[in-house]
Amino acid sequence: MKFHLILALSLGGALLANGASIAYNNLVQSDGAITHYGFDEAGGTTAIDAIAGADGTYTGAVNLSATSLPGLGTAADLAGGFVAVPNLGSFSTTSAEVWLQVDALAGGCCTSIASAGSWSSQALHWNIKSGGDFEHAVNGQGNSNTNPGTLVADGTTWFHLVVTQDAGDTITYVNGVAVPDNGVNHAGTLDYGNSNFQIGAWNGGRLLNGRIDEFAVYDSALTPEQVMSHYTVGTTGIPEPSSSLLVLLGGVLALRRRR
Repeated sequence: MKFHLILALSLGGALLANGASIAYNNLVQSDGAITHYGFDEAGGTTAIDAIAGADGTYTGAVNLSATSLPGLGTAADLAGGFVAVPNLGSFSTTSAEVWLQVDALAGGCCTSIASAGSWSSQALHWNIKSGGDFEHAVNGQGNSNTNPGTLVADGTTWFHLVVTQDAGDTITYVNGVAVPDNGVNHAGTLDYGNSNFQIGAWNGGRLLNGRIDEFAVYDSALTPEQVMSHYTVGTTGIPEPSSSLLVLLGGVLALRRRR
């Protein structure tokens, strides 16, 4: 009996560990993501888009299989590199989502989270300013900025970041919670990549120094409940119990009763 219990617990732990990242991926897809880069590749130069096949290219110094949070699999360590991706579309209602662990902020203007290469109308420039505030800038529509000090670049702390745009209302969520901003809202179309779109860089500069994970784009505005659900699963690594795990534990309990 002891052997069967130990075996069941070992298998159950493996199923939970594997199920955690699967649960997060399923959550992102079920909530309507149109593009999702999980950065779970063990090697190579291709960043796989798990939904639409809009694969990106790891460019420069990028270390894969970096440690991420319990529910997220692995991350990409942008140690002087970035991810070049194709045009991901244009939307008036949209959400962008990413997880970040930043070692240090770039000098000058800002550190790029994801940006189009041009300054053409509606182009997205998603940044971290030198004061630690997040900036969601859409060319021609102004810059929506959170308060300074929202992000701490200590190489340890992970941040879950979501920005939604819906009917002229722009909301930034940090770690599952909507945070104060400067009141600037984007009412028009937002372009994810009308020219040379890069994750972790702007035209090969303003490089993100740190780890990045689970970059996703939606053609809808995530609800506060959805954002919090993503944050909870990502940080805890606790998904809903899978059917296989429930069957396994049920069998163990049945065996124990017979004894």
